[in-house]
This record gives sequence, C-alpha cells and structure tokens, in this order.
Amino acid sequence: MMANTRTPAGGAPPHDFRRLFESAPGLYLVVRPDTPAFTIVAVSQSYLDATGTAREPILGRGIFELFPDDPDHPRPSGPRDLRASLDRVVMNRVPDAMVVQKYDVARPQLEGGGFEERYRSLTNSPVLGADGTLEYIIHRVEDVTDFIRLKQRAGEQARLAEELTQATEDLKAFSSAVSHDLRAPLRALGGFARILEEDHADALDSEAKRKIAVIQESVQKMGAIIDALLLLARIGYQAIKKERFDTGALVAQVCGELTAADGGANSEIAIGELPQTWGDPALLRQVWVNLIANALKYSAAKPRSRVQVSGFDSGGESVFCVTDNGVGFDMRHVGRLFGVFERLHRADQFAGAGVGLAVVKRVVVKHLGRVWADGTVGEGARFFFSLPRVNGLQNQDQPR
Repeated sequence: MMANTRTPAGGAPPHDFRRLFESAPGLYLVVRPDTPAFTIVAVSQSYLDATGTAREPILGRGIFELFPDDPDHPRPSGPRDLRASLDRVVMNRVPDAMVVQKYDVARPQLEGGGFEERYRSLTNSPVLGADGTLEYIIHRVEDVTDFIRLKQRAGEQARLAEELTQATEDLKAFSSAVSHDLRAPLRALGGFARILEEDHADALDSEAKRKIAVIQESVQKMGAIIDALLLLARIGYQAIKKERFDTGALVAQVCGELTAADGGANSEIAIGELPQTWGDPALLRQVWVNLIANALKYSAAKPRSRVQVSGFDSGGESVFCVTDNGVGFDMRHVGRLFGVFERLHRADQFAGAGVGLAVVKRVVVKHLGRVWADGTVGEGARFFFSLPRVNGLQNQDQPR
C-alpha cells in the first residue's frame, strides 16, 4: 500500500500549503502515506483549539494513536475504518468521504453530568506531487452538529438526507481541488512561462512560442475552474439574508453589465414585467448572471442574438424564465445540465468552467425553489427557476 509515494525532505508540507490548510474551515491533520502508522506531520490550529491539545505531542505520532479502540464504547471512526479509508486513498488517489458519524462528548458541566450527542463528517483527501506521486493525505473533520439539529427541529428528515448527500458531493469536489494545492503550482507554471516568453524570446522559434501560449491559456482555464469550485463550495455554507427586492431592476443591471462587457452589438435582450422576489439579492444575482450570460454565449453565433427574460406568479411561488434562440440542446440529456462539470457542448465551442448551472441550482434550492429547462437542438433553450412568494423559513439566517 505504501509503494510509489514520495515526501519532500524535512517531512513537513511546503509553506504555501500550510497557509492554505491553516486558513480553511474544519479541523485538519496531515499524514505521510509512506509510513505504516501514517505519521502526523502537520496539524491545524483549529484542531488544537477544538481538542484542547498541543501541537508538539501530536507531531510525529501515528494517526491511529489519536483514535484508539474502546471495547466498552466502540466508535464508528475507530482505527479499522480509518485505516481502510486511508488505504483506499493510497490505492485510488481520490478523496474518500467517510459517512456522517454520531459521537458522544463528555460534558461534566451539564446538569447531572453525562454526554452531549454531536455529529461530524470526515474526509481523507490525497495531495499529489507534480509527477503524480502521493505526498500527503489530509484528514479533515467537520463538525455538522448545528446543521443536523436544525433539520431535526424543523422535522425535515427527508430533506436532511438529500442535502447531506449533496454536501458530501460538494466536499469531494472542494477537497479534490484544495488537496492538490493547485494554486501554488499554477502560479509557478504561469510565472515560468512568462519568463520564458519575455526573457528568452530571441532563442525561441514559433513552435516554442505557440506551446508557451498554450501553457498560459491552460493556467488561466485551471484558475477559472478553481474559482468556480470555491464559489460552489461557499454557496453551500453561506448564510441566506432574505429581503423583498425589485427583480426587474436587478435583471436590468445584470443585462447592462453583460452586454457592455462584450459590446452588445449582436445582442437583443427583452425584459418583461417580473414579480418582486423574496430572497437574498447577492446570491440570486449569481443566478441571473449565469443564466443570462449562458443565453448570450450559446446564441452568439446567430446573426442576431435574442434573449427574453420573463416571469409570473403561480400559486405560492414566482416562476422566472430566460429564453434564447441559440444552439439549444437534446432533451435526452436534460438531466445532466445542472451537474458540476457537465457539458453538452465541446469546450472548444463554448468556453466556461462547467459550474455555472450547478451554482444556479444550489442557490435556488437554498431558497427552497426549483430549477428545470427545455430546449431544441438548433432552435434555442428555456431555463426556468421558481422561488417561494413568501419567506419559506422564518428567520432563515443560518447556513443551509
């Protein structure tokens, strides 16, 4: 299990990596996969604060020493399950999310003493070197007790199961991007490409310059993907601050900004009368930006790009629609539209990170709404979303 791993001299993660994992939410341990005991080489300050421990006694110990078996009180996160998860990461080089776990914490200060029931999620994620070797494994512990209790009090057990599944998928995507520590090597790659281009231009032939341009373009694309993934992850935990606002004014502002950015010479946008919205203006702005930008992008090849924004009230919800006359899509693949990195057209045809519609769905679902779409190949598409007409959750100021 320990073959083909490599750790830099000194054993500790590089400085940029340490800054990243110290500032990220959650409790973190970093272990070396090339040692049988998975030796701990770094621990986040948040872990030390939460457990009341010191850094030095932990560093250099095996991770299983921190989670011993207790035959009288067996725990679902014991060494056997933890080792199995770590071994899967070593073998597959992909994040391994352990199930959400319930555990008891001794609280002597409680009346009569006893234990407090809490919940946590655990994820083990690989950190790969530039050559693809496994250098470290990040063990991440996230306390999700408040989230669980909120759902229990609201009596939404079915919704809890669905959102926990979605949260796990988001954590996998987020952990995959962050655990590879992409930003530092991307900066280095872009910097060296720029140095080659600027300082050694006389020594480079046209083919070499073309390859450098490809490197720089790829760095920019990867940077956009990282930004999109982080945005998607933040939306999952961002608090909703609901208020009633003028939807038409927001949409007009978004359309003006988008058409100004590309000149708007070939764009025709019609905005109908739109219902007022009860929701978070900042989050819902992301929805309108993504939907209208997509409509403009996928209809840009037409002699005249036509986009229509409409809305109406229906029962207890407001329904909004963005229609375009663009390339459309095959309805057989409609179920893939709102997934992360799901694309129905080639990347060389239409640029983008493949996360925009996933952001739309996440924001709308946070508002207790729905998203759907229909389209015809070569004739355009319509994207719909609905929002409750009244505050669906009173005092909804907690992350969902």
